[in-house]
Amino acid sequence: MKRRNDSRKGMSLVEITIVLVVLLVIFGAVFLFFSRGTEHFEFARRQNELTTIGRFALEEITDEIIYAGYMPKGGWDNDEWHPVEIADNGQFEFYADWEGSKKPLLDTDYRLIALAGERFFIADHTGAVRYVGINITSLEFGYLDELCNPLPEPLDADDRDLVRHVQISIELSDTWGNQTYSIEVHTTISPRNLGMNHDINPAFFPPPDLNGLVVFNVPGTGEDHDPTEDELLMINRLLFWGLSVEILNDDEMETYDYIGKGINLIVLRHRDAAGVFPHPDVLNNPLLDAPLEVPVVTLNARDAADIFLMGSAYSEQMNLQMTPANNWHPVNRDLPGGLFEIFDVYTPASTGMQSVLDSMIYNSPGDTLLTYSEDLNNLSGVCVRDEVTQHRRIHFSAHDASEYTTDGGWQMFYNVIVWGIGEPPSEWGDLLESEDFENPDDYTDVGPGYTGDSWCHLVSESVDIPEATDAGYTDPIMRFNHVYWLRNKNQGGFLEVSTDSLVWDRIEYKTILDPDYYKIVCGPDYPGGMINTYREKSDGYNYPVKMEWDTVEVDLEDYAGETLWFRFVFGAVPIPSNNQDGYVIDNFSVWANSNATGLDERIDSWGDDFFLWKHDIHESDTLLWTDNWSYLDLNDIDEFYPAAWGKAWTTWGTVTYIGPWSHGGIHNSWEIGVTALFWPKPDPQPTPLNGRHYAGNALTFNEGYYYPNEASWLMSERYDMATTLSYEFIRFVFYRCVGLAPMDDGWVHVGFSTDTIPPNPYDLSEWVEVRRYDGENQKVWEYEGTPPEYYLDVSDEFKDEGTGMDYYWILFSLISGPNLERGGWNIDNIEVYGANSI
Repeated sequence: MKRRNDSRKGMSLVEITIVLVVLLVIFGAVFLFFSRGTEHFEFARRQNELTTIGRFALEEITDEIIYAGYMPKGGWDNDEWHPVEIADNGQFEFYADWEGSKKPLLDTDYRLIALAGERFFIADHTGAVRYVGINITSLEFGYLDELCNPLPEPLDADDRDLVRHVQISIELSDTWGNQTYSIEVHTTISPRNLGMNHDINPAFFPPPDLNGLVVFNVPGTGEDHDPTEDELLMINRLLFWGLSVEILNDDEMETYDYIGKGINLIVLRHRDAAGVFPHPDVLNNPLLDAPLEVPVVTLNARDAADIFLMGSAYSEQMNLQMTPANNWHPVNRDLPGGLFEIFDVYTPASTGMQSVLDSMIYNSPGDTLLTYSEDLNNLSGVCVRDEVTQHRRIHFSAHDASEYTTDGGWQMFYNVIVWGIGEPPSEWGDLLESEDFENPDDYTDVGPGYTGDSWCHLVSESVDIPEATDAGYTDPIMRFNHVYWLRNKNQGGFLEVSTDSLVWDRIEYKTILDPDYYKIVCGPDYPGGMINTYREKSDGYNYPVKMEWDTVEVDLEDYAGETLWFRFVFGAVPIPSNNQDGYVIDNFSVWANSNATGLDERIDSWGDDFFLWKHDIHESDTLLWTDNWSYLDLNDIDEFYPAAWGKAWTTWGTVTYIGPWSHGGIHNSWEIGVTALFWPKPDPQPTPLNGRHYAGNALTFNEGYYYPNEASWLMSERYDMATTLSYEFIRFVFYRCVGLAPMDDGWVHVGFSTDTIPPNPYDLSEWVEVRRYDGENQKVWEYEGTPPEYYLDVSDEFKDEGTGMDYYWILFSLISGPNLERGGWNIDNIEVYGANSI
């Protein structure tokens, strides 16, 4: 039998040893990989946790340091106020009046920040200590001045007053297993109250924080930025005022997404050698169809002239002083001195330069000169194109910020920025309701129109009519222009003449030489009875196709040798519709033919200033009629009128308010809209930020006189009490200029109701009195109240009378005595605020 050959064979001892070694190596590598990976993961995780701990610790002390220097409320001077007590490498001590209402500083107003036991400690002078953070092994403070230059340590008392920015570097360490790991965290804090207010005066309250993002144009190419010393100063001020700043050079300005980034303001830099911004189409040219709706401030006069068409010429001038051109404008608020007084924009004897417009181009909506050089009135300091929309473009000529004075140049720069970017948040709390009388949906500007039962006259100054002699004058005539549209038969106007200004004779139509003489009889309800008047429409009136003057000539031959006064009488009873009817009359003159020259010569001394002519309610035993004559810029009433017509006497009213506020009463003199006559003069225009409209008494008639024996009111729209329920304090804020005679009174009331019907405005006993004005005579616009409150506290009224009510109203009233007085109420920017602390 043959045996089978078996090829199977066992592993030798050597082979088994080799396999085991290989497997052990693999298992060891895998084990090492997982163990080391877990260790590295845990190490990284713990480092990240340490970084988070450091960030939270820095955030807490940042919240303390950010208020460093907040000063007591007045009563300190620069020699007494030194907000930084200690500024060492390892500790920082300062004080701040956090409540903002105490004169003497308390021990609780101090803060000392240092390191102890691997934690920050924050202590005051009462012994109270609060600890922040863990694992902090090193703390190092650094201190910078206004230009971000390091201040040499140790800081002496003078250097501590220069601290503007505080650098903080901390190191955090911990161990895991046998390893020690650490991280470093850094930050820089710029306390908003260090330096700026101290440099001005501690009694100067910190400005309210501004909100917004500003693009500031600086030199540089590519991604490099090379701001000048003056630009750095301006940028630091913007940051101090609470704004965020994006610094861009010319290259970056061309492609930047201004809309997508939500930019609120653009500042274009000043340029040497008459340079100009290289990308004008990116920003705005008034001729473009869709200019960028972001306000722009240019420090360069050529930009203002070439890009924004503000002027025709520009130059660089060493003008150290400025004068407000429009003292009422927000740009000129808080400037030193009084009305129209000179103030320093640069430090006296400095080399500061201004980039100025040598001329202004006035285009609608117009360029407004706000300040000008003290020596040369035609050189602009600040001017603006288009105040109304977000297309606003501002030229600010003073660009050498290192030369600015603290209360002139810097104040004006702040005013420009505030006005350009919008008002800062309110110090009074949350705005609940407001009325500035500027809502375009609340106004109608369709055609001209009159209001009320009109029976009034306009009286000329006297004129001497010469005798008809061979050596003198012949054929005297009186000439004027008019345009009218009077469709109601109870409307009309006519002319009277007097030789003593006491007894008046009606000029009959037969002496009127023009073909448009008054020959249409009025209706029986016309105030003057059924007489012939100018009525229907003048030949030159064909609204809205054309608007032209008609010239009227009156034969005065029968009055030769007399001294004459002329009086034009207008009467109208309102028709029950919204028809816009009225009368315009202008360009009065008296002419005669000279025998010496054979030419017509003007013989009156009136000139073109007809504003001085008198107007009043016409002869009547009752005061139920209204004097509606107003001396107005016709283009402001209705843009259809040629601007060249300028001002004229008219019974066509100004823009009429049709919004939710209402007014009425006995002999109501309340008006809401554009003023034509104002007392006191000049009209200080309360807030051009909000346009020109406000509410007041006798804005456009009676030369600013309100009615005798008047009892009238202005009532707000209905406000919902639900908006006030979450607030402990309710405040009324409004801008006002009030002038009341000693026997006259003005009131502010608030009224409540559970339904939508307000208390009776004719019965003040149904209202809650908030404030009474008796014999007030205030000739400037101010906020209601005493600085720094500027408000009426109505919290108790809302708690006592408003509990359980659903709605409330605000009521302004005027009650006058028997005399005709000038002034009355003038009110704007009425606001209601809610707050939970005062």
